[in-house]
Amino acid sequence: MFPVFYSQAFLNHKTGAFHPERPERLNAIEAALKATPWSPKLDWRTPTPIDDRPVLESIERVHLPEYVKLVRKMSQRGGGRLDTDTPVSAQTYEVALLAVSAWLDGVDCVLERGEPAFVLARPPGHHALPEKGMGFCIFSNAAIAAHYARAKHGAERVAVVDFDVHHGNGTQEIFWSDKNMFYGSTHQMP
Repeated sequence: MFPVFYSQAFLNHKTGAFHPERPERLNAIEAALKATPWSPKLDWRTPTPIDDRPVLESIERVHLPEYVKLVRKMSQRGGGRLDTDTPVSAQTYEVALLAVSAWLDGVDCVLERGEPAFVLARPPGHHALPEKGMGFCIFSNAAIAAHYARAKHGAERVAVVDFDVHHGNGTQEIFWSDKNMFYGSTHQMP
């Protein structure tokens, strides 16, 4: 079986009907995975609830506490924008925490049980910088997961290979000064 970490709660990060990063993106990926001939080999798992693990501790290894508080307050007020491309809705903060939890579950799956894992989560993260979100991204999920792998599992070196149309500037910046973190990107733009 191939674990897939996913929650319908990821659809609750509302970005607007015409925003490119919207809930329908995950619906399409979920439907495509379930339509494959190998779909019976997928083991759909719900991420660990955020109350059951120290998600904030992991996030604050990468992001400034002031930025995390800003996202929480913005969500509590009903939403807003971190920049012109990055909306925050009333549920964004909780959804972003659950997305991080799913990534941490993926790390645990790989490093504790030796299983591969796929995390189907949103909001995305590779543009998020330590001090701010941008480019649709709230928290830098991959960088948070990499630091978690080191802190919890003793991973000495971690590589993130980012395949996306855009360069993951946030992940690169977070890894830039750490010789034991590698970031590779296959972006087309810029």
